[in-house]
Amino acid sequence: MTLKMDKTTIGVIILVLLVLIILVGPLLWIYVNSLFFGKQEILNVAKSIATNRNDPIEILDAIADWEKENMVYDIRPVYFYPIPPFLIWRIPSPDPTWVMSIKRGGCEEFAILFAEIARSAGIQSRVVYNPGEDHTWCEVLINGTWVHFDPTLSKGKRFNNPRIYERPRNESGWGKQLSYVFSVDPLEGNKVDVTHRYTDTGKLIVEVRKNDLPVENARVIIKSRFLMETSPKYKQPLYCLEKTTNKSGICTFELGGNNYTVIAELGKIFGYKAEKIVHLEENSSVYVTINLEQFSLLIPLEYILSIILVFVAFLLLIINVGRGGHNRY
Repeated sequence: MTLKMDKTTIGVIILVLLVLIILVGPLLWIYVNSLFFGKQEILNVAKSIATNRNDPIEILDAIADWEKENMVYDIRPVYFYPIPPFLIWRIPSPDPTWVMSIKRGGCEEFAILFAEIARSAGIQSRVVYNPGEDHTWCEVLINGTWVHFDPTLSKGKRFNNPRIYERPRNESGWGKQLSYVFSVDPLEGNKVDVTHRYTDTGKLIVEVRKNDLPVENARVIIKSRFLMETSPKYKQPLYCLEKTTNKSGICTFELGGNNYTVIAELGKIFGYKAEKIVHLEENSSVYVTINLEQFSLLIPLEYILSIILVFVAFLLLIINVGRGGHNRY
């Protein structure tokens, strides 16, 4: 039994292969490079920096300087690599060996690689995330205490400067209002809430009800509205964190003073959903009740459409291959 294909089918297959090479080829190359060479390159950089340096602050500054000289700050989601038409995507929370191989990225990539080089140089470090205001930095363990260190800042402002993000711009700060900040343990991978180190907090208490009864295990999602309200670049509030309600239908959040979109959901793909906009002041408490009334789709519609499009494209390819051949006995 043989399978014959017409020119159209062969052309489609060649086109699909070319697209895969363009889209997947660079990713595969970087993955292989990071797998076999990334860790050793990190160790080499750490050794070269730590040699003849004893002061941990000097070592940390040297690591940040190395990143500034050897990495490209680039937050585009997709770009040509290494030359057109080969494309590569910026992936979330990449492995440090990946970052070392590509030497490109935004604050998250800089922080991830910085923390790994610092640990390789003998200084405990962990990555710190502020998702609601779209920034990532590090903390380093100095004399038994975790201290702020941001490798994207200029020298003299990087170390032990935790309030720089909320300090007014006319006082050499960023003028932000931070919502929620957490660090990631480098060994266990668990989250540690460190919001209090970077901003004063308030308490947001959310009660979820349905048919005048408290709802247990409802998902409560907190999104910061700060960047959406202050920068034209951001069109939607940014995700901060989520919790589930207890038997009384309540969950509590410690957050920085800010405007928030609070979303309550009950279900997986379909279910009940409601939201409110809430203003929280620092050093205060706000009690919010959300009533689940509207039955709706709980996952983004674009996800479903993407799955349908992929399925249809695959089905059309199978049909086209089937039409292009016949069995010969």
